[in-house]
Amino acid sequence: VYTAPQRLGTDVPLIGEDDYPKAAMFSDAEGVTALMLTIGANGRPTGCQIMDSSGHAVLDVTACTLVRQRARFAPGTLNGKPVESRWRSR
Repeated sequence: VYTAPQRLGTDVPLIGEDDYPKAAMFSDAEGVTALMLTIGANGRPTGCQIMDSSGHAVLDVTACTLVRQRARFAPGTLNGKPVESRWRSR
């Protein structure tokens, strides 16, 4: 039986207004980045892939960087043992 990873600290946003890249503000860039994290068996993100770009590389890179640094998980499990898994977010 597989259990998906669960993000810890869901009451705290991973990215806030103060994180908006200055270069994006000055160029009026905005958008939503959809990403998929690879979550290690220890609950830490090990990779990030852009699934749907915001249309602005600076926003996409910032989103992946911050989510990898800040997100922590109870890892996914297979038959009760922690395994590498995937987690999607926008």
